[in-house]
Amino acid sequence: MKSRIDDKLSMAAVRPTGNAAMQVVDSLQRFPSETRALGLAVSFLLLCSRYHVDPRRVLGMASNLMNHDDGTTMRPEFRAVRNYLEEEMDDD
Repeated sequence: MKSRIDDKLSMAAVRPTGNAAMQVVDSLQRFPSETRALGLAVSFLLLCSRYHVDPRRVLGMASNLMNHDDGTTMRPEFRAVRNYLEEEMDDD
């Protein structure tokens, strides 16, 4: 059964997706480091369930969206999120 957002997922725009990723990562900062990844994973799984999409498929689409067509170079919108995680996220 095709989900209601299947077509939208395949046409997601890079910049708004990068902005959403940055906002989500930034909001995790207030939680202890040991709960961030699990909290994000739980939310992701519940969101996929809500929209009836396979989480593995969404992760594949996300991976493709993050990289330029050559598959090796990360788009700047997502490089910024990665840099934020590496340089600004504390490990408390």
